[in-house]
Amino acid sequence: MFEALFGKKKEPIQQAATLPDGMSFFVTGVEYRMDNLILLATEQKRFKMPVEKLTDVDGKKLFRYYFKNEPVELIPEPTNPHDPDAIKVQIAGQHIGYVPRTDTKMVKMFLDAGVSKLSAIISGGEYKIVKNGTVTNYSDPIQITIRVYRSK
Repeated sequence: MFEALFGKKKEPIQQAATLPDGMSFFVTGVEYRMDNLILLATEQKRFKMPVEKLTDVDGKKLFRYYFKNEPVELIPEPTNPHDPDAIKVQIAGQHIGYVPRTDTKMVKMFLDAGVSKLSAIISGGEYKIVKNGTVTNYSDPIQITIRVYRSK
C-alpha cells in the first residue's frame, strides 16, 4: 500500500543531524614525523632541576616537554599516492601524521557537515618520577589524540 501511494522506499541519507556531536581518533604515522613534532615541543625547565628542588612533584610524572597543541588542521589529500582518501593532520602548521584509514570516512562526514572545533592532546615522551629523593627516568611512546566537534 505504501509503495502504491508514495513509491518505493528510499534509503535514508546520512546527514549532519545524524552525526554524533564529536569523535576522537589517534593520529597515525607520528613516528615518521618526529622532526616536525619536536618543533612543537618546549622543554620544561624543571626537568633538569636538582632532585632537592623537586619536592612538590613527589610521586608524580614530570614530563620533559610541553607540546603546543593548536591550531589543529585536517587537510584532505586526494593526490596522496598511497591513499586518495588520506587526511593529513597538522598542528601549528607542522604535518604530524594522518587520520587512520578506519576513521577517514567519518572524519570526512564531519568536515562536510562543518566542524566547530578541533583539539589535540599530545601525550607520552620522556618523563621522570621523583619518589623520596630518588629519580627514576621513563619514556612512553608519543600518542596524539584529535577530537573533532560538529557544528550545530
